[in-house]
Amino acid sequence: ICYVRVQEFSYEAFFDFLMFIYTGTLQFSEKYMVDVWVLAKTYSLQRAMHLCIQAMMKNLDHDNVLFVLQSAHKSSIA
Repeated sequence: ICYVRVQEFSYEAFFDFLMFIYTGTLQFSEKYMVDVWVLAKTYSLQRAMHLCIQAMMKNLDHDNVLFVLQSAHKSSIA
């Protein structure tokens, strides 16, 4: 059994990122979209980064804009 320790990201965000690697598509919760984008940026996966940005732009609204900005700040990307 092999274990990979990823401390900076939640299990859910890392799972969504791995699903992109295996399927080439992103299906993630709004709650983890910034973390998935940071993972894509960290591993230089341009297609994943582009899909994350598209999803963030599509899903951005008055209810979640503060959450997205706080997540981006926490991840040091904004």
